[in-house]
Amino acid sequence: MTVSHEPLTRNQRIAVTVTAVLVALTRLLALAKGPWDWDEILFCMAVQDYDVVSHQPHPPGFPFYIFLARIVRLFVDSDFHSLQAVNVLMAMLVFPVMFAVARSFRLDFVASFWAAFLFAFLPNVWFYGGTAFSDIPAMLLFLGTIAAFMFAARNGKASTYYLASIILATGLMVRPQNTIVAFFPWALATWNLVRAKRLRVAITGASLTTGLTILGYSLGAWATGFVEYFDALYRHFLYVRGADSVTAAIRPPLYKVVAMMLDPYQAGKVSILMNVLALIGVIRHVTREPRQPLREIFLTFAPFFLFAMFAVNPLGSSRFSLNWIAGIVLLAALGVSTLGDLVPRARVAVFAIFLAIFAGRLIPWTLPAFDEPRRTDAPPVAAAKWVAANVPRTSVVFVDESIWPWAKYYIPDHKQVRPHDPVNVVRDAGAETGVYLSMFPAQVRAERSFVRPRNRTWNLVTQRSFEAYVMPSRLLVSFDNGWYMQEGQYPNIWRWSSRRASIRFAPMTRPGELHLKFEVPVDVIPHPVTVTFLLNGKVVGKHVATTLKNDVRLVLHPRSNGVNTLRIELSDTIIPARLKTGNDWRQLGLMLESWEWTPLEATALRKAS
Repeated sequence: MTVSHEPLTRNQRIAVTVTAVLVALTRLLALAKGPWDWDEILFCMAVQDYDVVSHQPHPPGFPFYIFLARIVRLFVDSDFHSLQAVNVLMAMLVFPVMFAVARSFRLDFVASFWAAFLFAFLPNVWFYGGTAFSDIPAMLLFLGTIAAFMFAARNGKASTYYLASIILATGLMVRPQNTIVAFFPWALATWNLVRAKRLRVAITGASLTTGLTILGYSLGAWATGFVEYFDALYRHFLYVRGADSVTAAIRPPLYKVVAMMLDPYQAGKVSILMNVLALIGVIRHVTREPRQPLREIFLTFAPFFLFAMFAVNPLGSSRFSLNWIAGIVLLAALGVSTLGDLVPRARVAVFAIFLAIFAGRLIPWTLPAFDEPRRTDAPPVAAAKWVAANVPRTSVVFVDESIWPWAKYYIPDHKQVRPHDPVNVVRDAGAETGVYLSMFPAQVRAERSFVRPRNRTWNLVTQRSFEAYVMPSRLLVSFDNGWYMQEGQYPNIWRWSSRRASIRFAPMTRPGELHLKFEVPVDVIPHPVTVTFLLNGKVVGKHVATTLKNDVRLVLHPRSNGVNTLRIELSDTIIPARLKTGNDWRQLGLMLESWEWTPLEATALRKAS
């Protein structure tokens, strides 16, 4: 039996309470050492200084989340720990809240318990509970909203409806886009009130939601500046629409997006099993009564799933799926119940078997993902801390756009320049003694790297911020005409040139040796390839490539009063598509793997000459 209207027995209440406490304790395993992602750093900055225009945090401002964190900040030692504490406390409520959601859709005790337990140990639900993202608080608040409105629709109590309205307001003040999942429960509860001619209760509830939400965002806008706040909100909307929605040029095809949404943490077979069980539940309740649980679950969660298909960055599915994956779990519970109804006497055993399968796979699968975040600083944090400890404050820190929030937060006392383009570093007088901070490797051997392995955690997070690099800014170069985008992953990275390619680098006060490692595709070119190097228009060396791997050292005398340009010319190139080795129609010359610049003293210069 799937549907139950019976209240819980004493033993059932005890089982739920004990399980809720035990599950809550497991949330401590996910505690991260510090912030990792872009959003977490913005939240940390907002705890110190709330300014939406400066993206502290990013629009629309998350006022309730920051409000809670600021209260906790009075009792903890860091901004991150204040945000993390809010997350952990919310995460500890995952089991009872999800149990309440399942019961609000009239699932019986066994199905509700099963759904709540499975949901609590989904990899993303578990992992993000130990971070400083807003997703877990938002998820819990909206799940609480759903349960409260569905119960209000059943019992008609004004107090339940008011509670649901207040919880909805708090959720709106964390992640307003998640409101989609609360629309049907709110509409059902409100319609029942209207039909019962209890308009005053409906209007009071709507006033509570509207008033609290307006108050929260008004305070956020007041702290920022009203005109500036709404301008920042509009600009952020345009950015998200262009970068994340279906209009984005680099977005995967829709069928791939759906596949990523159905397996948001890339768990493979176990995700397939859950989706198959959900499909069984759908088929059973479409073809036979009772249809009400299926209809209500679909009307609650399917709209956000459709919204995410077209409007959300699919690379962030692990996080964003927190807004719809509860629906899939509930459908899976209907599927297991369907299978259990085939053997009524062993129905509980069927639930137990499937729970053991999921728990036995998901728990050991997820635990390794906690290891690196729990023990080490995230790469951008480690890089910023290294700069703070090792770079004099008199030196300029050139900060790439990819890493500016970490630099602003961890090294506020250093002079920082956001160059927007490497060529601006090359031209800057401070490049001679400064450092360059970025999340992208420059292929310079002198750079200091901070890298996290792409292990199980890679499946659970938006796949960024796994690398950070610090290098002397005088060694930074600008890849100009003739170069293609960097490819590969650290430590195996490369960049292809065409037949002619130019590199610009900063003024140098003394000569030095440039050490280049590159490949020339002589394996498919039937003759040696001559590589000519010109510095500021003057030939400084030639190399005849007869092998795939090449190692070239050039003694250069760059100018000190202007930007230097190193031009590389090849006598022959390839177009892979014409050689039937792929669909790459680029003209490829040499594949640069790394370079190293070593300034030479006078004695070393004479020896090199």
